[in-house]
Amino acid sequence: MHKKHLILASRADVWDFKQTLTQCMGFDEGNIAIMVDTDQQYTQPTGKNIKAHLNKMVAEAQDGDLLFVHFSGHGTQVPSDDPNEPDNKDEAICPCGT
Repeated sequence: MHKKHLILASRADVWDFKQTLTQCMGFDEGNIAIMVDTDQQYTQPTGKNIKAHLNKMVAEAQDGDLLFVHFSGHGTQVPSDDPNEPDNKDEAICPCGT
């Protein structure tokens, strides 16, 4: 089983999750993609970058793979088109640059 992960976070959360995944869960560090908005050496977690990497993860996934995504950041609610949504709102993340 291959384990691939996308960690989206700001500040210390990303490093705490990376440590937990690699040291406690046995995940390969080479399969972890990190996006942070506080360090230019990493990919910025813009909506475009997040969507591109999620699409890549899904396209490359094989049976039995585990895909893990973590986002630490701001969220919001947007109007829902789903008539079964009790509060008529969907939850959404707010990537950097928005």
